[in-house]
Amino acid sequence: MSWQKAMHYGDVQELNLTDTISAERFLGLMIVPVQIEGEAYRFLFDTGAPFAISEELQQRYQYKTVSKGHIVDSDNNRSKIAYVSVDSLRLSGTTFANMTAFVGDFRSNPKLACLELDGIIGSNLMRHCNWSVDLHNNRLLLNPALPDTTNHFHYPFSMNKQYDILVDLSIKGKSLKHIKVDYGSNGYFSVNSSLFQKLLDENLIADGLINRGESQSGIIGDVVCIEERMALLDSLWIGEALFSNLSLEEGSSTLFGTACLEDYMVTIDWKRRLLFFEPQEVPHKLPISYGFTLGIKDDSTVYVQSVVDSLGAFNVGLRFGDEVLSVNYIDFSKDSYCDYVELMNKKPDSLKLKVVSEEDTAEFCINRELLY
Repeated sequence: MSWQKAMHYGDVQELNLTDTISAERFLGLMIVPVQIEGEAYRFLFDTGAPFAISEELQQRYQYKTVSKGHIVDSDNNRSKIAYVSVDSLRLSGTTFANMTAFVGDFRSNPKLACLELDGIIGSNLMRHCNWSVDLHNNRLLLNPALPDTTNHFHYPFSMNKQYDILVDLSIKGKSLKHIKVDYGSNGYFSVNSSLFQKLLDENLIADGLINRGESQSGIIGDVVCIEERMALLDSLWIGEALFSNLSLEEGSSTLFGTACLEDYMVTIDWKRRLLFFEPQEVPHKLPISYGFTLGIKDDSTVYVQSVVDSLGAFNVGLRFGDEVLSVNYIDFSKDSYCDYVELMNKKPDSLKLKVVSEEDTAEFCINRELLY
């Protein structure tokens, strides 16, 4: 069958009222425990993707293939995939049956491989229940009591063929249509190049920073060259819900990520297609960055993958392509790239890098700093 038809399949066999699910927060994302045939697995909670299982799970359980197609990741890389029917899986006290999942390679992207994921709780599965997403307390509420529309910020959303949540945003009175709300992105607000330029031309944002080098953020894992602009967005609205001091980033995809959503507990009412926003009593986090990213090559060499112009890392001399020998206590001659990813999850105030640049060895101390 077509993948669009396959997305409609699945149901809930057993539904507990207001089931609380504790999540692990890693790099800003939510990873939840899922049970399949009595075994525990790690799944990413992701409103911006369909339900998925790893190639390893498919090899183990041999689910029936129901469709074949393509997937396009956040870097606009494209790959062939198979869709299978997962007989049963359990999320806390709730059982989902006959759900369509695509089979993905969660090891092809080295950053994603460090999360050790077995699958994705995606939007075509989520639509069978209502959810509250509490990033501050690292938890999900499955089938919660729905808020009163008279006392809570709420806003309608639309959906596409894979049940992505799409909303209209307002920036200084300018409406942006069909923006994806993506809990699978740990970034801020990303827009494509034409929309970024349009916001500049209409003086809704000002010239900011440029991130140069390479990116490797999608599930397919292919490296793409980037020269992406960044700007401070002082405010935007989703209905009556205000989001302040966000980083607006030029990218391959247009989406609204978890770094923006931490100010609210968001309840998703799938039946009425409404989002409810409950303000969290936590200080708003301003955009902070080290000003660079690290990647790993096929020969296991760790290198500077991108650098943001005019920030501290650039100003002290760090450059795209530099080979990295160590970061803080991590020595890449004996430690792994995933040790570095684990370090970044802890968000240290500063990083001490030893690098090889133009055949010379240099050391840099780089602090986390405000982007704007």
